Amino acid sequence: MTGEVKVGRSGARTVELLMPFEYVGATIAEVAIGPFLLDHTMRWKEAEYKNWLALMVEVSTINGEQATEEKIRLLRYPDVDRVVRVFLEVLPAEIRSAVVDGTWPKRERLDGEPAATDEMPMTEDEQPKTDGHMALGGTEFVPADGPQPDVMDLDN
Repeated sequence: MTGEVKVGRSGARTVELLMPFEYVGATIAEVAIGPFLLDHTMRWKEAEYKNWLALMVEVSTINGEQATEEKIRLLRYPDVDRVVRVFLEVLPAEIRSAVVDGTWPKRERLDGEPAATDEMPMTEDEQPKTDGHMALGGTEFVPADGPQPDVMDLDN
C-alpha cells in the first residue's frame, strides 16, 4: 500500500511517498530515515551540521541512495510533513527540541570567537572565494551589489 512507513531491522524507517515524482529520469518513491547513530549526536553537539536539513540529508536515503538536499527539497506536501515527522521521531530528545525550538549549536572559530552567523558577518578570511556569484541548489544567487533584475512599472 502506498504511503506506509516501514521500520527495518537496521532501525531505518522508510516512508513510501503518497506522491512519487520524477527526478533526472528516475522516480523518487521513498525516503528512508536513520538509523540515527551516537556519531550523529556527537557531530551535532560539535556543530558540524549547518541546520536541521543538513542533518536530515545525512541520515536519509532516497530510493536506496544517499539523499541530497536538492532531492529532499523537491518533496511535496503532504509527503513533506510525513517525512519530517519520521525524521523527528528518530532524533534524540535533545536534538528534536533544538529543531522544534529553532536553536542550533554554533561552531566557534579556532581563536575561540564564535563563528559567523546571520547576525554577525564573516570576516574577509572566512568569506568563500567566488567570482561574486554563489550557486545553491542549482540556482544562481547574485550579491546585492551585483546586477539587479529589471523592475516592472505596474502603474503603466
